[in-house]
Amino acid sequence: GGATDMNAFMLNMNPHSTLLSSSNTSSNNTTTGNKSSSSNSPPAGPLLLIPPKKSKNKHKQTFAMKLMNILSLKECQSSIRWMPNGRSFCIVDSKVLVEKVLPVYFKEAKYTSFTRKL
Repeated sequence: GGATDMNAFMLNMNPHSTLLSSSNTSSNNTTTGNKSSSSNSPPAGPLLLIPPKKSKNKHKQTFAMKLMNILSLKECQSSIRWMPNGRSFCIVDSKVLVEKVLPVYFKEAKYTSFTRKL
């Protein structure tokens, strides 16, 4: 009885979980000759539902979204731009890309990191 009450209390104190139901059946348990009924019954105690993690920034841009944004800016065309067919892009000046463009739009401003994400 006492251990079950303490576990229920500790589970209820978890701020990241929601208590759905609490049924303390430990005081009502009686020993019977039928072992299958006790093994088939659900475990006694609270049923918890853990909510999904909340995103701090719901509108976080993906790498592809940032890249499309950069490719659409005229001020970035000296370092990166679309090819004439519009189906691929070309890095014209990697030095300018690393020094001027990547630090503004990406937290990692290394050329190798940028190309790895492609």
